[in-house]
Amino acid sequence: MKLFKKFAAFVLVALIALTIVGCNNNSNNTEVAITFEADKTTLTNGESTNLTVAVTGNDNTAYSFIISDPSLVQIENDVLTVIGDVAEDKTVTVVAYAQADASKTATKIFTIKNYVEPKIEITTQRNTITYGETITLSVNVVGLENKGIAWIVSDNTLVKVDNNVLSVLKEVNVDTEVTIKAVSVETNSVYAEKNIIVKAPSSFGSISITTSKDTIAEGETVMVSATVTGLSDIGYTWKVSHEDLVKIEDGVLSLIGTVKIDTNVTITATATGDESVFKSKTILVKAPIIEGQVGELTTAVLSEIANLSITFGGVLTDYYTDFNNSFNNSTNQYDMLVMMSDGRWYGSWNVKGNTTNIVTDNYRRGSVDGLMDAYGNVGHALERLYINKNNEVSAATVKDYQSIPAIWEAQHLWNHLGNLNVTDFVYNADDELYTYTVDQNDMDGLYLMTYLSYCLTPLLEDTLASISFKIEDGHIRKVILRTELLYYGSDTQEEADAMSYTEVELIPANIGTTVVPEPTKYEAPENAELLSQALANMQALDNYKYSAKDVTTYAPSGDSGDYEISTTGTNQDKVIKAKIHNYTSSVGVVGEVGYITKDAILIENTGKYSYSMDDKLYHTEYSGYKQNNDGTYDEFEYQASAGGFVGTRKVKGSIADILPNFDFSSDIFEFIGTKGNGDEMVYQFKLKATDVTRDLALAVSMHSYADDAEKSSTKTFSIDVDKNGYVVSTSFAYNLSGVYYGTITTTYSDFNAVEIAADAFDGYTPRVWRTSWDQYVCKYFQPTHTGNSYEENALTAFTHVFGEEVVNLPSPKIFLEVFDDLVFGPFFDWRTRTNELGEEYYIDYISINVQSSEFDENVRITNYEELMEELITALQEEGYTLDSANTDMSGGATGQRDRYVTMVKGNIEIVISNNHTKHLSIYFYHLGDWILK
Repeated sequence: MKLFKKFAAFVLVALIALTIVGCNNNSNNTEVAITFEADKTTLTNGESTNLTVAVTGNDNTAYSFIISDPSLVQIENDVLTVIGDVAEDKTVTVVAYAQADASKTATKIFTIKNYVEPKIEITTQRNTITYGETITLSVNVVGLENKGIAWIVSDNTLVKVDNNVLSVLKEVNVDTEVTIKAVSVETNSVYAEKNIIVKAPSSFGSISITTSKDTIAEGETVMVSATVTGLSDIGYTWKVSHEDLVKIEDGVLSLIGTVKIDTNVTITATATGDESVFKSKTILVKAPIIEGQVGELTTAVLSEIANLSITFGGVLTDYYTDFNNSFNNSTNQYDMLVMMSDGRWYGSWNVKGNTTNIVTDNYRRGSVDGLMDAYGNVGHALERLYINKNNEVSAATVKDYQSIPAIWEAQHLWNHLGNLNVTDFVYNADDELYTYTVDQNDMDGLYLMTYLSYCLTPLLEDTLASISFKIEDGHIRKVILRTELLYYGSDTQEEADAMSYTEVELIPANIGTTVVPEPTKYEAPENAELLSQALANMQALDNYKYSAKDVTTYAPSGDSGDYEISTTGTNQDKVIKAKIHNYTSSVGVVGEVGYITKDAILIENTGKYSYSMDDKLYHTEYSGYKQNNDGTYDEFEYQASAGGFVGTRKVKGSIADILPNFDFSSDIFEFIGTKGNGDEMVYQFKLKATDVTRDLALAVSMHSYADDAEKSSTKTFSIDVDKNGYVVSTSFAYNLSGVYYGTITTTYSDFNAVEIAADAFDGYTPRVWRTSWDQYVCKYFQPTHTGNSYEENALTAFTHVFGEEVVNLPSPKIFLEVFDDLVFGPFFDWRTRTNELGEEYYIDYISINVQSSEFDENVRITNYEELMEELITALQEEGYTLDSANTDMSGGATGQRDRYVTMVKGNIEIVISNNHTKHLSIYFYHLGDWILK
């Protein structure tokens, strides 16, 4: 570029010099003068400016121009126009010379600037505001010389802007969006708009819905009404989920469409005074019965078994056929029973002929309406009835993996046979069956066949391919269900390697008289007093040894009566001596051994590698719990770098709190026999109330798989006790996410005889809280945003981000206390934003991860509100204030979105984020770098 400029200047000078030489022969000796002016000398692409040139001292007043870069500007009729664009500012030299004397020149230098589209940009710290708050508005004007702006608001009765500060003039009943507009004073065609939500205060209003009935059929109507309380405006509006099916006018719900299968519609009443106050209710639209007849099958015959109160018993058979190797063929059969009545469903099944282990489910429609599941279905909760571990009738809402309630209406656990169209059936004289085969392109038909699978069997969830009826004496005596044939290796039987399908034969019974039974308490089994005494003794024990084995990888050779089953480690003594350390071995047993004493619990855990260079496949690690004298206990583990045990977490409470409590009734078990003789006689019991398998596993085992225990058709929870009043062994099945199945068998021994020698804890490093950020290491530090990240002192990292504001950081002790020492980090991170010039800039922030110690079986947090209240109070004591405009603990409209709490002090903004699991993330931002969306 510099070379080009020098060359252009040389050419320009040379041209002028040649012209001067050529003109020196002019015989006119009068002094010629020239002047050159321009209206402006700074332009952008497409702009023009007027040039004024005057030649004096000669009759010839003509003049010409020389342009240093003709590709960028041109001159016509004394108007200079920029005809090219530049990536950065560039100068163009224009020389005007007199034609009467070319040595007389005048020069102007024009600056050609990169064209910037005139625009205005508004930025705010947040985009929500409540009455009593203010928001500072930052405005940037580019591409215009005059930077002045004027403010316009969409509702000047609600908000105003003074000196670039937005404030709210009054409260609103519902969240209200307003638009603020910044308009250029130079040209009103250049402006920017930003939408701000004026948040309503938390409402204390409520609304309820009353209907004359919960179902509607063709030709019927339903009276509907709503009642608003807690609001001055008691009006409401209706909304329906299926506008093509039902309508509500003047408090009457009526049908305007038809359905082929029973369909749930949701009606929602919303308070006009506060749109956040609403209530929903489900109405079942009954499909019309289609009259018809095919041979002996009539609408009346079908309607008999379409009764809402009915029982079906029968056999489900799974078929698998290997076309290449018949050795792989299999047929598995299961006895099953289904009972249905209004709002109730019961199902049971077992391996055919094996009545010793029957799996049951007992469901009912909950009383509370208007609940929403994860898919947006609205209705009643699906409740499971069962006998709990204390032999009491209990009801629990069924929840999905996110702990969101399941909806009764979405499960279709009521008789759907009445939705079948008799005219769709075909009679086959060979097998004397009336069969309906679903059209794979008929969506209504496919849905119906899926619902029939749900309601008629306790096992199937597949869509049925066909349903057949056997009619005798004018009544349907047998119902046959069949799934689609699945081929493996090809889509056709001719080329497939194997196929599978399921067939169910059902016998209807108790039509119109079936009443789904309530669970009943169990009677005490034979020898219940021995089991009760053993449970009481275990509850009182704080000294014993347990050995838990995963029998998916190990089949025990001994039995529970001999008291001597090999442990997972090499230590067989009742006294655990120093020196304990992690190790590997070529022999071992997968599982864990626990040595329990009043002051410490030592756990020896053994796993197995699939491959090892030195053939030492078994690895054993030690960890445990150690009681402190200050009302806390340490979680510890062996660390080779420390050469001993190191405390990793300090928890409030006693180690007795984490021991299995053996708190359940002996009445929920069945006595099945004895093993051994004399003093080694063992009494064996198995669980009758299989629904509480997981509860019991947690009550008898410290093994991590107890959380994943489940009822099984092949393995029932069992417990063995001896005549001296101690539990000898327990066993339960587990299921890890449907991928890994197995059984944990635990033996108990050395009652009141276990001793962990004092020198086992020689060199123990107790858990000490680090209460200053300079005691922490910040990971992933990358201050230049390039190159490799590295670890840095946390206080140094915080200072890099916040500068002098670092003094406003809360102490780590606050988070350690609130979250029970479950604090991890900190971590450095950054992201980019783009400014109004299209330039990227960096936003640095630091985060820590924390956990709640209270969560359910789906790892969903159960004490979120309590934790947030405690944390908010602790931070307020440090001078932080709650930023309510950037706080939303509701989870949004569905209640399942991430929840946020934001606290502010000075220029530091702390954002606590939770996705409804036990995990929370806490971010430290500059004020304004994070805005609730």
